[in-house]
Amino acid sequence: MDRGFPPLSRTVEVQIDVVDRANNPPVWDQTVYGPIFVKENRNVGDRVVSVKASSGIENNPTVFYRLIRGSTAQTNKYDTFYLQQRNDNGHTWADIKVNHPLDYESIKEYNLTIRVENNGVQQLGSEATIYIVLEDVNDEIPLFTEREQETVLEGEPIGTPVTRVNAIDKDGTFPNNQVFYGIVRSPRNEGRDYFEINEQTGEIFTKVVFDREKQGAYALEVEARDGAPSARPNSNGQPNSGNHDIFNKKKILIGPYPEVAHYDSKLRNLTKPASLRSERLSEELREQRLLSADISSRLPYFESVNSSASELISNPENTRIARKIDTRLKD
Repeated sequence: MDRGFPPLSRTVEVQIDVVDRANNPPVWDQTVYGPIFVKENRNVGDRVVSVKASSGIENNPTVFYRLIRGSTAQTNKYDTFYLQQRNDNGHTWADIKVNHPLDYESIKEYNLTIRVENNGVQQLGSEATIYIVLEDVNDEIPLFTEREQETVLEGEPIGTPVTRVNAIDKDGTFPNNQVFYGIVRSPRNEGRDYFEINEQTGEIFTKVVFDREKQGAYALEVEARDGAPSARPNSNGQPNSGNHDIFNKKKILIGPYPEVAHYDSKLRNLTKPASLRSERLSEELREQRLLSADISSRLPYFESVNSSASELISNPENTRIARKIDTRLKD
């Protein structure tokens, strides 16, 4: 009945069960199990933990276990684990086993609820919690994020940066996800003696001064290796002793050295003398920057950015010649 005016009320029937005092609910050895640490590469069917409860009824030890399916993946919504009953010396155990492959990178922890009921008239029950924590293993392979063609100019000094490679390892913890880079030391690797790589950063540098007339392109194979022994099984089902490594092949073109350019100090005007046009320069010249000049004279020097191949500056009476040009070319 409520307190309104006029007061309203409703009736309902209640059923009361009288329970035998001797019939108690089952009692768990522990109400919370864990944290239980499990490596993510455990096989399907492997036992993770065994738990046990007593029936609570004298002279009737029978119990029934059930693993409750929760509403999230962490609470066993997708049946990642299953329960199997086992009798041992008059006791009934519940073995929790792996039902689907585990993945630390997807889910790191599970909270499982297990229910036990006895065999009494009222069949009373109780619940316990199992807390499972996954441990990362080195089961991911580093993967390169790009496969591009690069260009380096002929005549560039030893140690010139060419490009930087990058590989990502999706393992969740260090050193499993640490990546090291190297040049593949194989007779099939054409560029192994001409380039070197920074083991930590993946940056590639030249080891020689290139001459495009001798060879115009090199195929360079680099490798990425992670930082821990592999946890993946080999063809015989046994763990591998080595680290994961993956290879990436890059084509590196040797671009021609640009012709010299001149600067008109009086007119500051771009000219296109036919005598200075070069067939060696590509029409797809991306960037030209004159970095240094002949300092024997006091004439001003110039910087030209994003100019076309034919826009060379000339003045026969009052010029200075650039000595080094950082140019990216596509042959």
